[in-house]
Amino acid sequence: GISCNFNVAHGHRFDEHGHFEVPENSFRNFFQKLVIIPELQEDKKAKGHVHWVEVWDLCMTILLFIIAYYVPWAAVVWKQEDATRRMGMSFINILFTVDMFLQFFIAYANPNGDLSRSMWETDPSTIAKSYLG
Repeated sequence: GISCNFNVAHGHRFDEHGHFEVPENSFRNFFQKLVIIPELQEDKKAKGHVHWVEVWDLCMTILLFIIAYYVPWAAVVWKQEDATRRMGMSFINILFTVDMFLQFFIAYANPNGDLSRSMWETDPSTIAKSYLG
């Protein structure tokens, strides 16, 4: 089954005593609440559930391969574009745009191995810097 649990981070950090530190209301805190942690609870993993982010990534990868084949083929075969193909390509462009936006809000595994903080990097600015290279 596919899990639709968004498992959103709530901007929690650990203080020096290992307790959750909740920052005051701020613009940064608002964005941190939108970060999605792509992890399921162990009981759902055992039942064969897959996080929706994994399904989304698989669909976008398949779509990318289809587009990589379709666009050059369509350019050779069809000299004129009709409304249906134009609408289809617009829809696909919207999906890719949503995917680019979504990448700024998906937490990734902490690369430093510093598990004293958190297993996931949930800081929106760090995620954006990592995504932008």
